[in-house]
Amino acid sequence: VYNASEYIAETLDSAISQTYKSIEIICVDDCSTDNSAEIITNYIKKYSQIKYVKNNENMGACVTRNKGIEIAKGEFILPFDADDMIANTYCEKAMNTFREKPQTSVIYCKAEFFNEKGKWDWLLPKYNARRMLFRNLVFSCAFFRKSDWEKFGGYNSNMIHGFQDWDFWLNFVENNLEFHQLPEILFFYRRQESVNPSISAGLKNK
Repeated sequence: VYNASEYIAETLDSAISQTYKSIEIICVDDCSTDNSAEIITNYIKKYSQIKYVKNNENMGACVTRNKGIEIAKGEFILPFDADDMIANTYCEKAMNTFREKPQTSVIYCKAEFFNEKGKWDWLLPKYNARRMLFRNLVFSCAFFRKSDWEKFGGYNSNMIHGFQDWDFWLNFVENNLEFHQLPEILFFYRRQESVNPSISAGLKNK
């Protein structure tokens, strides 16, 4: 979370509404200067599965994400940013897939960009390990095991100019681990006009 007061309530609502209930929601505040903390604190009063921690100084996305994952008690991790949203069945469908396909290491889905101007399909190319070496094919909001995150040393804190998700996924590619894409739109990425996503993508206006 960093200065996300305009959107954090929508994000938390999408997490709280999951049909899969055995979850914890960890909000890591990277020294926001707005009232994000106040909004999260109000949610914590109503929802015991939400946890809040704050960095002592602004550390950036990689360090902040690693901190949240380190705190997490669950076997599976799903990172997503404080202005994005997930469909209420995303966790349930991912957990069912892990049970049905235990050899799978990463589960993601189809996705959609959105902002005040409208919605756009996120036209992700089909996953291919060799193609993944040349362009990122998987966004950050994907499930993986905490044990793999530990094995790979987490997100690389030196990746301060973007592409940290791609760098992290390349660990899985290098170890020949399996990716699986759920065949429906379950992740909604808020496209800020001034921000370039750390993934190559096609766009189709809706």
